[in-house]
Order: sequence, then C-alpha cells, then structure tokens
Amino acid sequence: MYVTADEFGNNINDMSEKIKHNFEQAESVKLITEAQKTYTDEEIAEIEKERTISDAELLTSEAYYKVNEKRGEKKLIATQEQIQKINETVEKLLAQGILTQESLNNGDLEIHFEEPTIGYEFEVEKEQRKMVDATNFQVLKWQNHVIDTYDQSGRCRIRLKNNEPRLSLKIPLLSQDTDEAKCCIRLEFKPSTKEQAEELLKIKELIMEEEGVQTHEKWGTPINLTNGDKVWINKDDQGKYWIETDENHDVKELLPNGITYLGHSKSKIKITGNDSAIQKEAKIQEHFFEKDPLFQSFQQSFSENIETMSRSAKGVSDTSVSKDKEKLDLEGEELANQVKENISGLARYIWENKLKQFKTVDDIRKLVNDIADLANNKLSEKRAPNAFRSHEVPYGRKILPNEIEGEMEIFYGALLEKINNADNGSLNFKDLAKWIELEINRNIHPYADGCGKIANSLSAFFLARYNNSLPHYVSRKDYYAAMNQGEEAFGEYYQQTFNKEKE
Repeated sequence: MYVTADEFGNNINDMSEKIKHNFEQAESVKLITEAQKTYTDEEIAEIEKERTISDAELLTSEAYYKVNEKRGEKKLIATQEQIQKINETVEKLLAQGILTQESLNNGDLEIHFEEPTIGYEFEVEKEQRKMVDATNFQVLKWQNHVIDTYDQSGRCRIRLKNNEPRLSLKIPLLSQDTDEAKCCIRLEFKPSTKEQAEELLKIKELIMEEEGVQTHEKWGTPINLTNGDKVWINKDDQGKYWIETDENHDVKELLPNGITYLGHSKSKIKITGNDSAIQKEAKIQEHFFEKDPLFQSFQQSFSENIETMSRSAKGVSDTSVSKDKEKLDLEGEELANQVKENISGLARYIWENKLKQFKTVDDIRKLVNDIADLANNKLSEKRAPNAFRSHEVPYGRKILPNEIEGEMEIFYGALLEKINNADNGSLNFKDLAKWIELEINRNIHPYADGCGKIANSLSAFFLARYNNSLPHYVSRKDYYAAMNQGEEAFGEYYQQTFNKEKE
C-alpha cells in the first residue's frame, strides 16, 4: 500500500481517536493540494471558497501557492519547516507502533512524500524466484500487465504497468547475492502529469533504437498458499511461471493444487566484466532447465531429429553437393561433439525465445541469423556461421549464389506474414513449419553449411511456439526422397511424421 502526502493529509481525520489525540498537528500534513490538475477560472474561484483548514494553516506559516498560468496548474508548496513537521509526525507514528519497521521492510506500507514534479520510491530488494509449472492451474484474472524495456546495461528500465509508464534504476548489490536471492537497490520514478508520462514514453522509444536493448512482457496476480499466505504468481512472454518471495520465504510445500515446483532462479541483470556473477547466473539457469519437464521433452525430440537428419552430427563433413563446397574444419568425433553442443544451445535458444513478438522484417532476419549462428558455431574458421553458399546446387529453385540475398529478403517478409497468420489462427502451424523446411532446406538452400539443421531448428521454433510436439524423423533418406518429389509429396510425408515412432 502506498500513501502519498496528499492522501496522508486527506485521510488523517479517518484515523483512530487515539492517534488524533496524540498528533494534533497531523491535520496539516497536506503537502500538495490538487497538484497537477488543470482548472478553469470558475473552478479555481470555487476551490478558494472551499479551501480546507489544512491549506489555511500551512499558508499562515509561510507556505505559498505556485501557479502555472500557461497550463492553469496550481500547487501548494510547503516550507522546509512544515516538511520537518511531517517527518516528526511519521516518527511519532513509528514510536506508537502504528507504522512498524517490519511493515516498512516487507512492503506492507510505504510512505513517500511527493515533490510537485514526480513521485519517487526507494527500496532495497532481496527477492527470490521460485520457478513453477502452472499449466494445470487456472488463473481467473491477471491483475497486472507489465512491459519492461531495458537499456544496454540492464540497469535502466522503462516499465509500462497497466499502460502507465514509470522509470526504474536498479543498482545490483552482488556482494549480498545468494545462490537463490538477487539483491539490488531500486529507485523508481512515477510521472504525476500527462506531460511527464509522454516524456517517459519518448525516452522508451529512444532506448529501443539502441543495440542490445531487451523487452520483456509479464502478467501477475496474487494467489493463496495452502497456509493462507498470499504471494504473487507471474507469467512471462516465454510461457514461464514463477512466484516471487522474500529471501527467507519457502513456498515449495505450500503450493496449491495445479502448481508444481521446478526450482529457483533469479531475474536477469546484464553483467559486464564479472565472470563469477555470470557463471553463477548460468548455473542457476542450468538448474531451471534441468527441472523443466516440458523443456526436457522438447530437447529430446529436437536432438533426436537433428542427429537422425544431420551428417555432421555423425562426424561427417560432406561436400558431395558441389566440387566448390569447402569442407568444415572439424572431422569425426571432434565434429560430432561440437554439433552435439550446438544442438543443446539451439534447444535452449528456441525454448527461451519461442514466444517472442515479431513486428518487423529485421526481427525475422535476426531470428534466422541467430539460429544459423548457433547451428554452425565453431564448425569453420574460414567463414561466418551464417554465411551464404558460394557454390551452385542442383535442386530446389536452383538459386544462384548472387541471387541468395534477394531470395532471403523475400523469405523474411513472407515468414513475417505467415507468423501473423498463424498467430491469429488463419494458418495452421504445421503448414508454417513445413513451408519453412521446404524453403530453407530445398527451394533456396541458402547457407554454405547446415541448411538441414537450420531448417529443422527454425521449424521446431514455431512448433514449440504453438505448443505442438515435433515430428519424428525416422530416416534421412525418406525425408529427402519426399522433399525432392515436390511440395505435395513432402506435405503428405511431413504430416505422417507426427504419428511415427523412432525405429
């Protein structure tokens, strides 16, 4: 619960008679009256007639009105002496046990005195995240909808909370971190005028133009544990659920029916030049993935498909498609081990990003490049992982090397349109995945290496996005035989792979 100076003044008469007797000065704590509101001349005159005794008392002790004639805004500015009186009043409340240090520490009650321009909050956060599977738990209504935009450092955040903007600055206290809890200082500024809100939105747009910006979306609502305690459950745009608690609150044995404990995690803050903190975060994320049964099922199916279809996964660097195709730097067991590591990275990337929103062709290009980079990571030092081929191929549309870039731009635009159609239900997600494999693995075949792995990974991304199981590829030979017969034949084959079991 948050109490501003205005609310404190307006509601002081509602306090108990005991508090009123002890603090006779409490009625004068109305620091800002009708702040940031625009009035007509008639309204200002009427307000003057009905001015409360609180304003009158402040004005007699040197407070004054500040009027912005251009905007028609009127504020009551208190003196330092009056602000001191307010502080003394709060100290008396603390002394009487009305406001306890415990209530202030755990966030039950916060009092912050607003300057006339912008609201301000300060808090030392030490919280832990309990990752949970809540797919069998029905949330009737999400109370909060939050979209966070972080700058490159991860320290500055513009938050849209239920469409209201605010600015947060976070200062990590890494020395106070534990394996389960993240500690930081949080400073938060809330606009008190329409103009300030618009300025924060402008700041958000400027931040979003920079490289390395992160945007996260989440929803939150309170739920009751089995012992009656109330905690907040959250869901993010990647489909992950977690419960935030203070450092010492253990909820594992108190979760209601339908919610399963997976493990602990911490909210991510970008770290620069601190390997120990990075390694600690990586360890925590590893712990979460190990406990997530949905991810484990996806990873197993995904890995089996790539290992069935990819020659490099078997340690073979094949150049039979063209005499001009260069071999990979790795061979045999070394190649197979690196591909296995790359498959693991691809699975994690897909699972972490599957619910990402794609608004522009640049968003699609980045997704495809990211997947290509991961699929071919460390396989060749002679060319970039996402390098297009320089040799010709005898299948598909037989796209020449100098035509690939233009073809891929067409592909990016078409994929963006198909994603929108799949999101709104007008395109079947399996048809989207099938189209991706045909375009990347056969029709365009754009990459110097790994077109099969990239096509399989990109199609798996969107099957996971729409909560569908992956196909079961039993035979590389059958896959390419169907693909080379054309779209209709491959479509029939592809549909059947969802009903096959591994041999």
